[in-house]
Amino acid sequence: MKGKLLKNIALKLQSHRAANDICVVVLVVGRDSERLHATVEHDITTATVNVTALHSDDPAVVEKRVKRHVMRGFGFLFGLKPAPDPFCVTRHYRTLQELDKMGMNYCPPYQGKFKAEALKRGMTVSTPSRRPRK
Repeated sequence: MKGKLLKNIALKLQSHRAANDICVVVLVVGRDSERLHATVEHDITTATVNVTALHSDDPAVVEKRVKRHVMRGFGFLFGLKPAPDPFCVTRHYRTLQELDKMGMNYCPPYQGKFKAEALKRGMTVSTPSRRPRK
């Protein structure tokens, strides 16, 4: 069954959650046979990211893939759906190459939805200042 390893890890980690944890995103070094990149378990508000399945010989590529999946995990746990925007981090993808082409942020409509949900859950949300373009 797809994602069985990732789901089992998410379930085992429930005993380590603090009472005030809003949600959990877990990075997993999975098995080579576990090709699923990530799971989102809404019932236990936990997302898992299979770092092994996101492998590349370039560490910078792996870092971006993991960051995208952490953002996807938070977004999907907060109720976002896959967006049609090709640069939105929630966009559905089929290959790692498609994952690499998507953006590193939520698309504009989802930015507001994510912020509203985070505030509703008691989180503090800050907007990073933009660097001037050169």
